[in-house]
Amino acid sequence: MKKTILILLTAFVATFAKAQSGYEVIGSYGNYYKDWALVELDGKYGFINNLGDEIVKPIYDKIHYFGGYYKSWALVELDGKYGFINTLGNEIVKPKYDKIYYFDEHKKNWAMVEVDGKFGFINNLGVEVVKPK
Repeated sequence: MKKTILILLTAFVATFAKAQSGYEVIGSYGNYYKDWALVELDGKYGFINNLGDEIVKPIYDKIHYFGGYYKSWALVELDGKYGFINTLGNEIVKPKYDKIYYFDEHKKNWAMVEVDGKFGFINNLGVEVVKPK
């Protein structure tokens, strides 16, 4: 009985939040990051928290899962370019790279980046330490 009530309450909250928010889609909370839900508006993605506050504006074409490349960072795509956001909702690396490789493949805490066939590196602070050339 408690489980049924919880499921109905969750469905009601999600439906109410969607109706009140104006987002076209609100995903399940916790799929990407605790207490956050992926939202879609006009084909762009962002995040809200469990209070309905917008943490990441829906401006990205795609948001990958946190931790796939670097702990507490999610790869984001915008107009065919890649960057990163963190679990505070901040854009750590602007989406300007054609490709971002995994961290630690060439040097600890560095990831190789590619722009127009040129290669460089960013570090785990989001700083471009070697400009692509």
